[in-house]
Amino acid sequence: MTQEPSQVDNTPLSHQQAVEEHLHLRKLIDELAGLVSGKGTSKMALVGGLSQLRDELLAHFDHEESSGYFSDAIQIAPRLKPRADELLDEHP
Repeated sequence: MTQEPSQVDNTPLSHQQAVEEHLHLRKLIDELAGLVSGKGTSKMALVGGLSQLRDELLAHFDHEESSGYFSDAIQIAPRLKPRADELLDEHP
């Protein structure tokens, strides 16, 4: 599995950092898909990969939430603001 230290704080991300995190998460998911479809994959490898993905997703979501991740979308498409507000209310 890909190993990259993940941030565990709520440091806001730049747009480029968020894109890099998305690419890294996609790579982890692709690697997990390979483990799942592969013959002879150990349960420990799969559990380890899933644990890593969980940890990195939690850190990534914390980063996005602290970065005001809806603000870019709302600037581009103001009509999305009501839906963004609903989502933020659901996930305080």
